[in-house]
Amino acid sequence: MINLEEEIKIQINRIKTKESTLEKDAKKINSDVVFYTNTAWILVFIGFVVLVICTFYSYMNDKDFNAYGDFIGGCVGTFWTLASVFFIYVAFLGQKIQLNNQQIEILYNQLDSKHTQKELFEQKKEFRKQNETLEQQKFENTFFQLISMYNNIVNSMDLGSGDTIKTGRDCFKRLYDEFQRTTKSIKRNKGTSGKISHEEMLEGYTQFYTTNMADLSHYFRTVYHILKFIETSEIDNKKRYASFIRSQLSSYEQILIFYNCLHSNGFEKFKPLIEKYELFKNIDNSLILSTAHKSKYDSKAFANNA
Repeated sequence: MINLEEEIKIQINRIKTKESTLEKDAKKINSDVVFYTNTAWILVFIGFVVLVICTFYSYMNDKDFNAYGDFIGGCVGTFWTLASVFFIYVAFLGQKIQLNNQQIEILYNQLDSKHTQKELFEQKKEFRKQNETLEQQKFENTFFQLISMYNNIVNSMDLGSGDTIKTGRDCFKRLYDEFQRTTKSIKRNKGTSGKISHEEMLEGYTQFYTTNMADLSHYFRTVYHILKFIETSEIDNKKRYASFIRSQLSSYEQILIFYNCLHSNGFEKFKPLIEKYELFKNIDNSLILSTAHKSKYDSKAFANNA
């Protein structure tokens, strides 16, 4: 676009320069046309006067008409021949003016062509902008529908029975507590000391997930597909939308996603998206069973909270 605008400016300057040059030429040519046209008519008139005078003189004095014809051909013919040469030159000058006008017309046609290219470029740019706006609106409509579905899934969750029933986001704390107890129980049964190892964590999570698959599978798939939808969409600033998802997650949701993605359930597909979109930027480190588990993630997953 910048190059096209520069070309238009160059073309306008070229036309102005050419017009200035041709204007000077046109003044000279018009002056020459007037001069040579007047001179040619003067020569025609002189030849005509000479013809009349000679004819009258020859008639009155009974001169030899053969000699008279030779004189007329030599004298009058010379004036008229020179006059015809001037008329031909005037016609040539007229053609030169036409050629100059054609050159200006060609330059203006080239300028019109560049203006047309600019208009087409602007139309194409506007169409692309409108298309991007429509794509953005389409994306956001689907995105917020997915967010709404995610919130419906969270709000519809319930655990326990009677007075101990938990609903909505309160369920994730209970689920985390259960995962923690299961993992610690496995460690006690093995009689190992120190922090919970990666292998003990995976064994505990497998047992925990198997027990709570009905509540967790749909939830994890939904969060994964929202991130996947962002990843595969042709939009700008994808991390802005991912940060919106992150803002929806409670601390206990984040920690369960954290361990789900270290398990075979989410390690291959879910975990790379977590790392790319910094979903654990504000994770509660106190909920992680062992700091060694955090090292299994690329530091990008935690952004400035690594």
